[in-house]
Amino acid sequence: MTSPEAHALLLDLKDLLVDEREVHLAGTVEDLLLRLRMLRQPVCREYADLMLPSGKARHVRLVLCRPYEARVYAFITAILRSVE
Repeated sequence: MTSPEAHALLLDLKDLLVDEREVHLAGTVEDLLLRLRMLRQPVCREYADLMLPSGKARHVRLVLCRPYEARVYAFITAILRSVE
């Protein structure tokens, strides 16, 4: 996936989160949208690991989140890891 495609997906996700009244998550996605313009593929993968670390830390973060929030974090991480 290219950076503009990822940007479009994240923009749609932000709009969906605003409609669902998940303003905190929408703010996280908006911050990511601003950074995505400057990030390239290796940095996107590092940022994805920063947002949702691998291993036990990832499991702990996802368990402590609400289910909807955990799905959003997993989706964001998948988008960031797929940027070419």
